[in-house]
Amino acid sequence: MAQGKFSGILLASDLDGTLLSNEAIPKRNSDAIKYFTENGGYFTVATGRTQATIAPFFHILGANAPLLMCNGMQIYDSQKDEYVFQDFMPSYAFSLFEYIVNAFPTEVFVISSRGKVYDVSAEKEGFLRVDDVRHLAEYMNKFVSILPSVEFAKGVEKAAEDFIKENKLDGVGTMYSWPTHLEFVKTCVDKGNALSRLARHLNVEWKNVFAIGDYMNDIPMLDAAHISFAPQNAIEQAKKAATHIVCSCDDGAVADAIEAIEKML
Repeated sequence: MAQGKFSGILLASDLDGTLLSNEAIPKRNSDAIKYFTENGGYFTVATGRTQATIAPFFHILGANAPLLMCNGMQIYDSQKDEYVFQDFMPSYAFSLFEYIVNAFPTEVFVISSRGKVYDVSAEKEGFLRVDDVRHLAEYMNKFVSILPSVEFAKGVEKAAEDFIKENKLDGVGTMYSWPTHLEFVKTCVDKGNALSRLARHLNVEWKNVFAIGDYMNDIPMLDAAHISFAPQNAIEQAKKAATHIVCSCDDGAVADAIEAIEKML
């Protein structure tokens, strides 16, 4: 690990809408991350994506610390190809999965399990069926569906919440990583918990923990960090949770954050 002005500092950035713009990282961000890590800083990405869906970006992220994936359910060291930490939904959450898949038979629901994804539908051709993934009941990191509209997503969320309440599925809940991206998760695990866990793993003091993010699933991470940033394009709730507002994702929000951190030293 290089030594320099950012030694002992950890910066975690959300991926989509914060670091990544239209599936690319603005050069200003890439240059700033390189400067940050070459001068001793720890940089990581905190994302709702799985290992499979973030893997194409490993070579451009510039991260030199383990990645926070699946909205905090996994901490993955891409350099060593091993998990620092991994958690799973309780096995009884599979009953919710089965209910939701059958209640909305034309939709596709995706299980994330130990670095792999499984696409399941009750009726759509070409997809797995519930019985094909029943063996994953004890190994679900989360499951998610990209739904056709915000209104439809709200309907699925309401059905899930009613089922959770009726069946007393404590520790299981829903969250959004985008207005139509509904995720079913273990409620006690989020990006904020994962960031705190990673800081302990790296022996980084809380006063040196920074984060930047733009959406609902980033708010626990913004709350957990000592200093936090939200880009101009962030939703209002994220802006309120952050301690600082920086430029938009397209203009290099992460670079703005690194420049601000440097001025605080």
